[in-house]
Amino acid sequence: MSTPVKSILMDAIEDAIKSITSIKEVKDGQSIPTDEEVKAYPWACYFDEMETNEDKNRVSFKSFDLIIQIWVQEKSATTLAKQLTIMDAELERTLLNDAGVLDASRGIRHTSSDKLYVDDEVRAILQAVYRVNYAHAWKDPYDPARGV
Repeated sequence: MSTPVKSILMDAIEDAIKSITSIKEVKDGQSIPTDEEVKAYPWACYFDEMETNEDKNRVSFKSFDLIIQIWVQEKSATTLAKQLTIMDAELERTLLNDAGVLDASRGIRHTSSDKLYVDDEVRAILQAVYRVNYAHAWKDPYDPARGV
């Protein structure tokens, strides 16, 4: 059985995030774990938000915001801030240059990043937003419409 174009793209994104060696675990979907569920920091989760569609020349062009959260835990607030900055740079470099993501998409762009501090500044979340574009043949989400 075939795989939808968006599923191939999301799998490529997950593989790209997993390729960042400092990230210990990657979860699909928005997640707020309990302390017992977290085995190692840093860990990441990713999910997509509302998708837009534009049909042109028998191709459905799609766009959505991809949200990636990376949870980090450090001993000091200074180290934590530096770690978040490094994670943001590593994530951007990886996603914007990953062959699998570039092949499965029609473009990906980093739009924003935010640092959210939790627990008296010993844990924090990097939340990065990327605008992702992809396409499939009109009325067929399994056909990547590469010839168009």
